[in-house]
Amino acid sequence: AIRHTGPYGGIGAAFDRARAWGAARGLLGPETRFFGLFHDDPGSVPAARLRADAGFTVGPEAAGEGEVRILEVPASARVAVLRFRGPYAELERAYRWLSGEWLPASGEQPAGRPCLEELMSVFKPFLHGKPPREAVACQRLRTGGGEADRRR
Repeated sequence: AIRHTGPYGGIGAAFDRARAWGAARGLLGPETRFFGLFHDDPGSVPAARLRADAGFTVGPEAAGEGEVRILEVPASARVAVLRFRGPYAELERAYRWLSGEWLPASGEQPAGRPCLEELMSVFKPFLHGKPPREAVACQRLRTGGGEADRRR
């Protein structure tokens, strides 16, 4: 993964560099999945200090070098998944709904981990300077303790 610091809308350059790095090493294929890890809340952190990681899945043989780090993203037992289709520039509005409306009403609690976003196959144009039209946004949730858990 390659770290991006600044407004989240500018993460495309980090994805471009990650893709070029992976392609040069033969790490990209039809099963490759692209992910963004978003560490900060844009509502409480100044845009210039927002941190995100742009990367893709690799096998155990891959090793980072230079600005590329190999990250292990721990699985979450429970996640809220929001499928978004539309202009990438409007994804922030979907995140605001998920965390500002749905999450408080659900009785669930945030896990305190970075938000994980998987960019789907139509993401490929973004790697060539065009925004994707589909993404899957996941807000990780803590297991246990929420109203939803007590109702089941």
